[in-house]
Amino acid sequence: MLRKVLEEHRARFPYVSVPAVRAALVNAGATVQPATVNRYLVEFLRAGLIHDAGRGWYSFLKDAIHLDHEPVAELVAEVRKAFPLLRFAAWSTAQVNPWMHHLIGQPVAILDVEKDALDGVADRLEAANWKPAVNPRGASARRFAPSPRSVVVRPLHSAAPESPDGFASPEQALVELRLESGELALMALGEFQTMATWLATERRLTVGTLLRYADKRRLTAGDLFWNQLAALFEDFATD
Repeated sequence: MLRKVLEEHRARFPYVSVPAVRAALVNAGATVQPATVNRYLVEFLRAGLIHDAGRGWYSFLKDAIHLDHEPVAELVAEVRKAFPLLRFAAWSTAQVNPWMHHLIGQPVAILDVEKDALDGVADRLEAANWKPAVNPRGASARRFAPSPRSVVVRPLHSAAPESPDGFASPEQALVELRLESGELALMALGEFQTMATWLATERRLTVGTLLRYADKRRLTAGDLFWNQLAALFEDFATD
């Protein structure tokens, strides 16, 4: 019966949560213990029928999302060279271009660094011919105009996913892009949600990490995705 439940879910959604599987089994009249469900899910995972999507989530998408590092590779190398012990995460709007209906003309690079290092990092970048904008908000954010080698330097949130190589994870980049879309007027909300939904249904996200970080940034699944996918994630976001 569990295999049938998964197949039915797969026909509608690219992801499934453990609570959703248990609820479907109950609705089907099954009396399967949670430990038994978990054991079978692990067996299906090992067989390649489902794939890990983090913290009680599985996906039917085999290929995990990978953001091209090239757009921020030089930036990461510069910061790593100057501040080898600094925790930071870099990403760029250019990294989501494959899932955009309309390409972003002038990419915007974002560098999230520890708060007390903002000015020092900005000074170093400026000396290396970058054009840093330190944490622009309000009027200064509205005046920001992206140009070659411009980079927005923001405080790194304490709950941000780990990025030991300096490249922001796809989950962090998506959440931060949603926030920056409004702050820096990078794109309309509908355009962002269309891109995010397309990305999440084509490549596998770590849903547990995404939803946990979105919650810390005061965002819901409905802020990120469209329609059924948003509803799926919202129903079980706290499980």
